[in-house]
Amino acid sequence: MNISLLHFPPSRISTFSVALIPLGSVPRSLLRLFKWCEHTHVSEYVHKQRNVSVLLNHLVCPAKYRRVVFTEEVDSVLKDVCLEIARRYEIVFIEIGVEKDHVHFLIQSVPRYSPTPIVRVVKSIMAREIFKRVPTVKKQLWGGEFWTKGYFMSTVSRHGNKDTIKNYVKNQGRFEKDYRKLHRQELQLELF
Repeated sequence: MNISLLHFPPSRISTFSVALIPLGSVPRSLLRLFKWCEHTHVSEYVHKQRNVSVLLNHLVCPAKYRRVVFTEEVDSVLKDVCLEIARRYEIVFIEIGVEKDHVHFLIQSVPRYSPTPIVRVVKSIMAREIFKRVPTVKKQLWGGEFWTKGYFMSTVSRHGNKDTIKNYVKNQGRFEKDYRKLHRQELQLELF
């Protein structure tokens, strides 16, 4: 008689973590279900209907003319707008860090959004809302634009893992008094 060892996650079965079941008595669909349950709770991937992914990007956006425009009031608006963007789009801000003339974002998204649309959404909504909620900033930036045209974006897995980039964003301006961490959120295993 063939015996199969099935490993069940402890959260699924409270009394045992390993069950001995005769191989022929368990339907394959049930085996696949148990295997799926075990892996979905351990996985760091985002499971959608037609794809599985984990997309993390490090985005750096400088203010127009590298002006020092990030005050506590602007920082508060920036954080609120980021959280509003996260509710509206499938974009999660894992960490947000501000220096006096630029902002670092660690962003998680889904495959629907390539890097350029993510940047477009973040920069356009952010600029519009900051100008609306803090009108004095528009006077500092006489051209009517909040961000420079350029930006830096890198995938996290290319040059380091999530913790490396979080530490990089966290340690920006470490020796400067001007760096402020506005937001921190844990990596989400399921988006929306």
